Amino acid sequence: MKKHVMFAMLIAMMVCLLAVPGHLQANETVVTPNKLIVFKIGDLNYYTQEIGSEQVNSVKMDAAPMISNDRTFVPVRFLGNALGVDDNNIVWDNSSRTAILKGKNELKLTIGSKTMTVNNEKRAMDVAPMIVDPGRTMLPARYVAEGLGFTVDWDDQNRLVVVYPEGSEKPDLQAILAKIKSQDTIQNNLPAGYKKPEWNIIRRGVGRTFELKSLEPNRYFRFVCISHPELNYKNTYDWHGNPIVERMDNGYTTTYELAPGGRYYDIPLKKGMVVTFDVYEKINGVEYKVDTIVETL
Repeated sequence: MKKHVMFAMLIAMMVCLLAVPGHLQANETVVTPNKLIVFKIGDLNYYTQEIGSEQVNSVKMDAAPMISNDRTFVPVRFLGNALGVDDNNIVWDNSSRTAILKGKNELKLTIGSKTMTVNNEKRAMDVAPMIVDPGRTMLPARYVAEGLGFTVDWDDQNRLVVVYPEGSEKPDLQAILAKIKSQDTIQNNLPAGYKKPEWNIIRRGVGRTFELKSLEPNRYFRFVCISHPELNYKNTYDWHGNPIVERMDNGYTTTYELAPGGRYYDIPLKKGMVVTFDVYEKINGVEYKVDTIVETL
C-alpha cells in the first residue's frame, strides 16, 4: 500500500514540475509594462522610465539601433526585454530563421520576410528582419512594439524611437534627454595642439568606388554618414551564403569606402548626391568628433 501511495505522490510531483512553464502558456496574461522606452540611433544604451516617475534607467546593448529603409531596427533580445518579454520567451528557430516573442501577444518574424504573425494572424510589414554582422538579429522596432501593445513615435530632432503603452498620453522626454546627454562620451572640444586630419578623396564615378583616406597611415578614424544613414550598413553575405548586413560606422580605419554596385546599400548611389560624414578619433582613450566632410558623388 505504501509503495502505491509513494508512486502516486511521485507521479503528482512530476506532473506539477512539468506544468511549471519555461515559456508562457496559452491562458497566461501578460501586462504591457507601464513605462516609457526610448531607443536612440547609434546609441548602445536604451532608456526606460516608469510612467509618473522621474527616475530614468539605461541598459547596455551589444549592438546599436540602426536605420534601414527609413525604419529603425533594434537587436531582438534587447527589444524584447525592453518591451517586457524576458529571455525565456524569446525563441530563435534556426531552421526557419524565425524569431518568436511571447509577450502580451505572440509574434513571429522571419529573416528576409515582410510578413509578421501576431497570434497566428498574418500582418504585412514594409521592411524585413535582418542579420547584422557579426550575427545580430535585428527586428523593426515599430512593428514589434505595436504588436505587443505599445504606441510608437519618432523624434526626428533627437533621432529617437519613443515607445509607450497604447492608450497613454505621449510622455515628457526631458528626463530621458538629460540622461542621454549625461552619458554622451563623445567630446567636441579638441585638445590643445590637435592636428586636424588631411584627406585624400577619391571619386571613380557613380557605380564605382568613392573613398575617403587619411594621408597619415598611423591614424585611425570612425566614419559615420549622417546625411544618408543607410550608407552606414552594407548588404553582404556570411560564410554560408546567408544575407547579412555589415556595419560601416562602428570600427576605426584609415579608409572609408563606398563600394561599387547599388546592391550593397538600401538606397542607390546617384551622380550629384551630396553625402556628409562625421569623423571621430580616439585621443588618449577618449573619442572626439574631429571633422565633418561634405562631398558630392
